[in-house]
Amino acid sequence: MSARVRPATPEDLPAIVELMEASLGDGMPRKPEFYLWKHHHNPFGSSLVLLAEDDEGLVGLRAMMRWRFRLGDQLIDAVRPVDTATHPRFQRRGLFTRLTHEVLGVLAENGVRLVFNTPNDKSRPGYLKMGWQTVGVMPLWVRPGGRFAVRSGRAREGGVKLVTPRDDRLQTDRVAGYLDWRYRQAPDLTYRVLGDGDVGVIVRDRDRGGRNELTVVDVAAPTRASVPLAASVLRRAVRGSSSDYALAMAAPGTREAAVLALAGFVPAGRRGPHLVARAVEGAVPLSQAFDPRNWRMQIGDLEVF
Repeated sequence: MSARVRPATPEDLPAIVELMEASLGDGMPRKPEFYLWKHHHNPFGSSLVLLAEDDEGLVGLRAMMRWRFRLGDQLIDAVRPVDTATHPRFQRRGLFTRLTHEVLGVLAENGVRLVFNTPNDKSRPGYLKMGWQTVGVMPLWVRPGGRFAVRSGRAREGGVKLVTPRDDRLQTDRVAGYLDWRYRQAPDLTYRVLGDGDVGVIVRDRDRGGRNELTVVDVAAPTRASVPLAASVLRRAVRGSSSDYALAMAAPGTREAAVLALAGFVPAGRRGPHLVARAVEGAVPLSQAFDPRNWRMQIGDLEVF
């Protein structure tokens, strides 16, 4: 029997969580709070989610999370494929591809111009077969760590106000409420704000393969004169950490990159996440999105989604 496809409703949440647990098969519980944070509380809007079901219940899920970029004076509505699930009894029957094509078909009427994501090596070939294009490797920076002495705690609204200067590259639109949603409201994720006024960094600790990583998710240096202060804050954070190393992301030629260089970070070569993108059929073309030099991303723009 073929599956029926329909948009998700709020009442589907318990069944969606159950489907994701059954699909991933790792025995880990999926929390409704995280799904709601990502797909319904997002300041860029609720996700576009399609479900497939048969007479026994849900068998497929495809979610496109809304995002918005600033490109000079333009605002670019985009989506990122973030969650997919196929029930074991429907796997290898083309349901993932069917759901993907059906949700792609409604993007233009929802004002979306661009699809982007950073699939891993296993899933990237599948996206390329469905029409995604390789953009490039996002530039990571690395530095050895040290004993961490900064007091932990969640990022606080009104702590450090991150200001992204205007730039003719695609960068996340920091709408009102974005920082609070992204760093304070994220379930089970603890971030720290370090800095002075609108200059500083946001970091979090994580275990990566048995090593302690200090992840620098956001760097704020709104003016050229503020770069040394931001670098000083970052140096103190790394030197006072218990991490084995610190990791950050910054596009070449930006103030974020200057902060990292002054703080002792060096480029990590071609070891960053692979960005892919797809134009939306029927929408105004965005040719800039397919040149890696036109992207200005930090780790906080990509992680956890």
